[in-house]
Amino acid sequence: MNRDVIREANREASELVQRAASVRILPEILLSDSRLLTLPAFAKINLSLRVLGQRADGYHDLDTVFQTISLHDTIKIAATDESEIVLSCDDRRLATDETNLVLRAAEGLRARFGTEKGARIRLEKRIPAQAGLGGGSADAAVTLLALALFVEAGCRRQDLI
Repeated sequence: MNRDVIREANREASELVQRAASVRILPEILLSDSRLLTLPAFAKINLSLRVLGQRADGYHDLDTVFQTISLHDTIKIAATDESEIVLSCDDRRLATDETNLVLRAAEGLRARFGTEKGARIRLEKRIPAQAGLGGGSADAAVTLLALALFVEAGCRRQDLI
């Protein structure tokens, strides 16, 4: 891959993160039209990772330092007039039911903000599943950010954490 292309993608991702931190969710300029949004979900590598202990909910507290890398999945989200959220993926080995983090994030956002708005979500996988690169988490996080625009719930960044 051309180093200039990688450098540009990393610069754009960095700008996206900075803008997302400075506005309510994402800058409107990212919307190609009012009903369709395409965003990258970048992989990460752990530079340092310590498991501190298991919490009561079964998850673990972590102390980690990580860095995003240019490898990314692509999330395409189209708002619909129906109340259903439909997830599809180009990797047929990946579940597209309620066990998928993208769909769980989308349904969680709807429940949290009490909306019935629907969406079609297309996940184009490039980050290998279960490789420790954070693909599923990145996909879910980008889905939350994108759907928050469509839901227009007035949620803030901290509402999504």
